[in-house]
Amino acid sequence: MPNADANTSSSLDEPRPNVQTTQSLSYQWGLWAKDILSILFGIIIGVGIGYLMWGRAEAPRTAEVTAPISQTAVPGVDREAVWKQMETVKRAIVSDGYNPPLGDPNAPVTIVEFSDYQCPFCQKFHNETLPLIRQMYGDKVRFVYRDFPLSQIHSFSVMASTAAKCAGDQGEYWEYGDALFVNGVPSDATGFGNLAKLLGLDVSAFNQCLSSQKYNAIIQKDQDEGINLGAQSTPSFFINGVAVIGAQPFAAFEAVIDYELAHPSQTGQK
Repeated sequence: MPNADANTSSSLDEPRPNVQTTQSLSYQWGLWAKDILSILFGIIIGVGIGYLMWGRAEAPRTAEVTAPISQTAVPGVDREAVWKQMETVKRAIVSDGYNPPLGDPNAPVTIVEFSDYQCPFCQKFHNETLPLIRQMYGDKVRFVYRDFPLSQIHSFSVMASTAAKCAGDQGEYWEYGDALFVNGVPSDATGFGNLAKLLGLDVSAFNQCLSSQKYNAIIQKDQDEGINLGAQSTPSFFINGVAVIGAQPFAAFEAVIDYELAHPSQTGQK
């Protein structure tokens, strides 16, 4: 005779697919639906943020000093085009900084250069173009050297700027700077000291100044001002506040200087 308890137990232990499986599938579909909605929502939000960020990245940037003369000042300078551009070009206010200017303090034209003693294009300007400017214009142009050492690529550029200032403490700032451009920047402190000796400086005082790094803050101030004016490379020039960027030929400087001399009332010069 069959055992009633056994049958009961067997009936209770059997799975009930029609109920449990349906509930399980409904629950899983609910989870999948939530996941799908979450993914879609994330994609929508991501696309929206990406659109905003992309739009910001592509927004045009305006420089503080616009339309530098370098856009037209190339070999075979179009003098008429430069003069036309000069009529509306934006002028920056550029200070002399710490270094002593070269030339007549009352000169109607001031050239401020942001430069690096290890920059080959700066070297070319100082050895070739600057002498021509001084020969042609004499006391009509004063020149100001501002430090813009590109220390990431020129290992001794900051030391060179410091060395010139240390020589300046003994009244030989321009002589030492010229020697750096003519002879090249030394690769150690001894080399800088040897150059000071050749110029007849007090080498002990010079070396003490060089090792003190006392001019680092002044050099950094020059560089910060150059960056604020829009300078990103060397050499960068400002002729009566007009930006002339890069290694330009003498004719580019000549065109701008001549305009300044011919329009003293417009430029605000004497």
